[in-house]
Amino acid sequence: MDSIVIKQEQRKNWNGLANAWGEWGDVFELGAAPVSKALFDMAGLKPGDQVLDIACGIGEPALSAGKIVGAKGKVVGIDIAEDMIAQAKMRGSASANVQCLAIDAAAYDIGVSCDAILSRFGFMFMPDYQEVFKTSYAALKSGGVLAFSVWDTPDQALTISMAVGFFFRELNLPPPKDLPNPFCMANTDLVGIQLAALGFKAPRYTQVRTNAQPV
Repeated sequence: MDSIVIKQEQRKNWNGLANAWGEWGDVFELGAAPVSKALFDMAGLKPGDQVLDIACGIGEPALSAGKIVGAKGKVVGIDIAEDMIAQAKMRGSASANVQCLAIDAAAYDIGVSCDAILSRFGFMFMPDYQEVFKTSYAALKSGGVLAFSVWDTPDQALTISMAVGFFFRELNLPPPKDLPNPFCMANTDLVGIQLAALGFKAPRYTQVRTNAQPV
């Protein structure tokens, strides 16, 4: 399936879920917060940093990163779904150093300005995630860090694996074979090769457990 068509469907589906995400976002964060913390630690976030959060959804981990970088830092959160970004703006209305934009990550040109680029469970849904790797590399300052999380293999994330069928049915998504899906980046060797080909240095991998399941 063409990547443009996939993105159009994804935008429609995530927009349709935006209100529910806004209502239940705090509950989700109870489980996702350890993943965000791992990303912050890997990125070495500190006050004054300039940060990009790719596929920020309703505002996380962008808003939490904003608290770390402080008034002298800045976080830009981007997402393909306009209604998700609307939720992010409402949730972050008091965060002057966080800006949320509705834009396709593959088309976003931020320039060379980032100390860190984050993405929590975003790349694995992108049909062109390697292109986003490329734009991310170009946007990082010398010594900057790309820190992102994806789901592990189904046997290592049993609860998630059982939920995937329901997830795709409810979102009316096509079958996951050969399409972006929650497990398509579980092969860390392959992802490492893709990153190295673009110039990224040897990646580090950390397994994070949330709700007693590795992701």
